[in-house]
Amino acid sequence: MSQRIELAEAKLEDLPEVQRIAEVTWEACYPGIISEGQIRYMLDRGYQLDVLQKDIEEHNIRFILARIDNEAVGFGAHGIHSECDQIKLHKLYVHPRKQRLGIGHRIVEYIANQRREEAFQTITLAVNKRNSNAIAAYRKYGFTHRESVVVDIGHGYQMDDYILELPL
Repeated sequence: MSQRIELAEAKLEDLPEVQRIAEVTWEACYPGIISEGQIRYMLDRGYQLDVLQKDIEEHNIRFILARIDNEAVGFGAHGIHSECDQIKLHKLYVHPRKQRLGIGHRIVEYIANQRREEAFQTITLAVNKRNSNAIAAYRKYGFTHRESVVVDIGHGYQMDDYILELPL
């Protein structure tokens, strides 16, 4: 039986649900890809409620929250890239128990449709080179490889990523 996925822009009061999904997803998906220390560092740096609130209020990041039966099961966060005709997909996470139901794809489609109407040309994202499950999903959604980057994020950690893009 197919479950109905509902998508809507997250409000400030939804941010604890975003934080919960991020915690559960990172703890399930990133061991073996990056160290436990880096997982904790990145969660602490990027998913504290004040950081998420600042993303919305000061950085104009939009969070799209996916729900099934009123339960938050995934989210995507996107904003205008430094190249003005592009959107950056900053975050896309689906609760591990709800993966492979089409939720991630629906979030990407929602963002693409919304931003296409606003005359943006491309969505870009960064994905860890060792995250084969995410890379496969993004390729299935139509993303292609643009470049490889290594970015120092502090405390001795680096992000070793592919930059992928999706024409709108």
